[in-house]
Amino acid sequence: MTPALRVEPMTRSTLPLANAPLPAFPVSGRAVSRLEEGVWRCEWDESAPARMKRYPAEDYTDWLGDEGRQVLLALTETGACAGLLAVSAAWNGWGWIDCLYVHAPWRGRGAVEMLFRAAEAWARERRLIGLGLETQDINLPACRFYARMGMVLSGANGMVYRGFPEAKGETALYWYLPF
Repeated sequence: MTPALRVEPMTRSTLPLANAPLPAFPVSGRAVSRLEEGVWRCEWDESAPARMKRYPAEDYTDWLGDEGRQVLLALTETGACAGLLAVSAAWNGWGWIDCLYVHAPWRGRGAVEMLFRAAEAWARERRLIGLGLETQDINLPACRFYARMGMVLSGANGMVYRGFPEAKGETALYWYLPF
């Protein structure tokens, strides 16, 4: 039986869960983007050798009590963290997903959809014009998820990660869900 999950805003007591190390994610291909007649297209290339990648932990202490930013946690019945989504109100009227992850045991079990829908509700409550985010072309599971959630690819930038040797050759992809 799958334990139930609930999505709750981060509080001072759950801050340590939000500030915990990020889980690794599988890199098994890349989302290949191209602009055709003004429309961004994306194809899935699964030819890359499989490996795992991890990003450094974030510190969300300053997010506590900030009305323009929210950390949402997917929590188990026992209070363990299954995943996290950080969303903020951007300067241009968009809700911006700053971070989204789900711990490996909870992948494919609905946690990511719950977090995404909670962020969508947060943005709608604030009358933002939609949700946007940036992810790497090598994060194929994330790109597929965003497409499945109705987000559209709206840009790519091959220079964003140039200063990070561990991200050599990666391209930033920008996804949007207009309301």
